[in-house]
Amino acid sequence: MEGVPIGRKVDLSRHASYHQLHHTLRLMFPSSTSHHGDPYAVTYEEGDGDWMLVGDVPWEDTVMSAKRLKILLV
Repeated sequence: MEGVPIGRKVDLSRHASYHQLHHTLRLMFPSSTSHHGDPYAVTYEEGDGDWMLVGDVPWEDTVMSAKRLKILLV
């Protein structure tokens, strides 16, 4: 299903950390994890159109600037 957009909403303000966000995403997409680690990376689009890796900036900055999330196969 790679490349197929799935419209799901996640309220980032209801999460206190990246760890909580990853937990929520694992519950929403259980087939996207494996026993050998997480083969996916989570990115987000900022207001100016730049894409950032989740975890590269403090959580509070991500919550304030993220427009949408994308899960990528790594």
